[in-house]
Amino acid sequence: MSEPLLSVRDLRKDYGRRQAVAGVSLEVGRGETVAVVGESGSGKSTLGRCVVRLSRPTSGSVRFDGVELAGLSARRLRPLRSRFQLVFQDPSSSLNPRWSVRRLIGEPLRVQGREGDVAGLMAEVGLDAALAGRLPHQLSGGQRQRVGIARALALSPELLVLDEPVTALDVSVQAQIVNLLLRLQEERGLGYLFISHDLSVVGALAHRVVVMSEGRVVESGPAGRVLSRPEHPCTRRLVDAVP
Repeated sequence: MSEPLLSVRDLRKDYGRRQAVAGVSLEVGRGETVAVVGESGSGKSTLGRCVVRLSRPTSGSVRFDGVELAGLSARRLRPLRSRFQLVFQDPSSSLNPRWSVRRLIGEPLRVQGREGDVAGLMAEVGLDAALAGRLPHQLSGGQRQRVGIARALALSPELLVLDEPVTALDVSVQAQIVNLLLRLQEERGLGYLFISHDLSVVGALAHRVVVMSEGRVVESGPAGRVLSRPEHPCTRRLVDAVP
């Protein structure tokens, strides 16, 4: 059996006496979407930040394609970063407001000293070429999120950690972004760690679901089973919240 693309084992993240993540384990295979769901404050976003090493875990293991990330120095981690990328909930907070779309998407390529096709990336995520010179405030919310996704794809990653990527969008735009993510996964074979509290979106994307509450995994399994026959009270509350 081949090793999963991402393997998290007994991951903990403490902030003083508070355990934001308390012994979480999960796996993501190539071309697979694993959704991490939970109510606000459950620790799911902290988990995502630990996976991509924006936050250093207190203890536990994060293995990406067989390489242990949790204890790597910044210097040794740098060449691996292009292989996994984070897509934020609010793209505005991660986009330099003074940079054009062209520069925002091309910046990862410049930093890594690589050649790349910014126009091709824009087309891949459904952005019109006429938007290349625009600034973030001149774009719609959906267009800004497409810029964020294009920038994440610039270095041809194998894993995307998507932290509530459609929460700030209206329902029709959410559906467009979900369809975009499904197409990109099929074409590129991407693995997704999809963080959300919205099970209507999760149901359209995920192969497996991991439910967190107070920093711990309280339920997990195939998406169809978890969403149709929830066992834990937290999962039932999330299911009941779906319109």
